Amino acid sequence: MNLVELKSVGSVIDIDDSIVFPMMENGEADFTMGVTTNEVTDEWMNSLSVRDTEKINMNRLLTYNKLIAEFMGWDILSPTTIPPNLHLSNLEVDNGEIANLKFHSSWDWLMPVVDKCFDTHFEHSDDLSFLLKTFKPLEEVYKAVVEFIKRTKKGA
Repeated sequence: MNLVELKSVGSVIDIDDSIVFPMMENGEADFTMGVTTNEVTDEWMNSLSVRDTEKINMNRLLTYNKLIAEFMGWDILSPTTIPPNLHLSNLEVDNGEIANLKFHSSWDWLMPVVDKCFDTHFEHSDDLSFLLKTFKPLEEVYKAVVEFIKRTKKGA
């Protein structure tokens, strides 16, 4: 579990599985009462502070970028496993991990991943193929790549 505390709504979220758990009075999460982010109410969503929303988004990006790096066979603890053509002269390292993976913000980073998706699991690439043929924004292709990797990782 990759838990992030959301103080504004008295909850924690498991970023990996997008499940929200309420916090009990003692400050611990109640893992028997989880709901997916698709099931939370509009009232709950509207009660999220800007800071908590940013925490969710940042943690999700870090988790998804690490998932993609792993899919690509990269070791984020070893910059030498990352292809040199990705302009990594400004690598940021945080606790020994590369912290500025850019799959979510750079076509140069994302397109080799799309290519690998097509090469390794073509039968699961319909969503990606559609998005690329319809010239969707990078953010949508990024989300489709993440979902594709999650599905193939689970053996779907």
